[in-house]
Amino acid sequence: MTASDLGLIHAPLTRMFPQPTTAAEWEPFQLTTTQIRQFRDEGYVSGVRLLDEAQVEALRQELAEMAQPDHSGREYFYEYHSNESGAEETTLFHALGAWRVRPGFHDLLWSPAFLMPAYQLLGQGFRMFHDQLFSKPARHGGVVAWHQDYSYWTWTRPMSHLTCWIGLDDSTIDNGAVHYVPGSHRWDLLPITGLAGDMEAIREVLTDEQWEQFSNPVAVELKAGQCSFHHPLTMHGSYENRTDRPRRAIVINTVRDGVKSDSNEPLLAGVPAVPQGECLGGQFFPLLFDPAAERTKRLLVEALAPTAARQTRVLDDGLGHGHAAPDLLLQALDGPQALLEVLQDGLRLATKHIAGAGEERLVERVRGAGRRCVDLRRRRAIEQGERARDRAAKRQDDHDEATHEGISA
Repeated sequence: MTASDLGLIHAPLTRMFPQPTTAAEWEPFQLTTTQIRQFRDEGYVSGVRLLDEAQVEALRQELAEMAQPDHSGREYFYEYHSNESGAEETTLFHALGAWRVRPGFHDLLWSPAFLMPAYQLLGQGFRMFHDQLFSKPARHGGVVAWHQDYSYWTWTRPMSHLTCWIGLDDSTIDNGAVHYVPGSHRWDLLPITGLAGDMEAIREVLTDEQWEQFSNPVAVELKAGQCSFHHPLTMHGSYENRTDRPRRAIVINTVRDGVKSDSNEPLLAGVPAVPQGECLGGQFFPLLFDPAAERTKRLLVEALAPTAARQTRVLDDGLGHGHAAPDLLLQALDGPQALLEVLQDGLRLATKHIAGAGEERLVERVRGAGRRCVDLRRRRAIEQGERARDRAAKRQDDHDEATHEGISA
């Protein structure tokens, strides 16, 4: 019996990941201010609970099925490597496209525990790029060599990607936990040195300053069902599995809505090419989260408002500086341009929460933060306009110079 391509359906197929219907149901999935700040400062955030025990077990079972080379639906994988390392003593199972093959992996893309943090970090609506399965068997699981994710994705522009790594087993230093180099998301894009090979190959492409920073990686040990999010330039890798149990993981790669193809070649094996300059979309790159949708926006605003109110109280109680609270609140909750509109509405609603609780002394502070939010949106719009004019002027100068050289020749 031929399996169906689950990628044709862009909505949950099961009730494995219940969908929130109220703001209160969305609120528990939010990242904290500290977590968001860590992501921006270090290029990753870890320890986020994404799956419960039942969900972990269901996905383990589906992964066991897909690890069998003759499983139904294999034809829908973009890539399928029973052992990408090529050596029996360092096995690394790696495959792309599980969301098209099994319902649990399909529905994981619409898990609210994934959608809310991804939205907070990307700051706007986002699309599925592709998923990945990694499995390191006991005792001889191979390495995933040091790399930056975007080095494999340069055929998409701009760089507006986010990776979520989800453990299906407890991950430890001994069984191959992911290691990150904090702050490496500020490095330039580096050449590819291989994904399933030499952990030392990366040394060849690092500057002395980068090598010094690279010498202090952080091992992210997670419980099964927890995840980490990282920036597309964050340097990361994982060592071999030396334990008596497997180390299995799922990776979800997403892109902001509006990211374009920068190639006329297929972006994934078996997927029709997206012409260069056109936005990713359609069957293979579905929109997972749209904050502009009226119902979604309303729930987000209502979910963020109590948080904004609570954080304002904390800042006020801890600092006692009336002029500082709005500034720090914005530093804690600010984000890309698209997120400011939701934040502005959230602050407006937060005013009602605070006033209703009899805390009128804080109302003006939150209103001030709202006004600063409006000012920030305007300032960013002006800066974007100025940058666009500068780019246009430079293009004209380059054109004039080329024309002059042509005439001189």
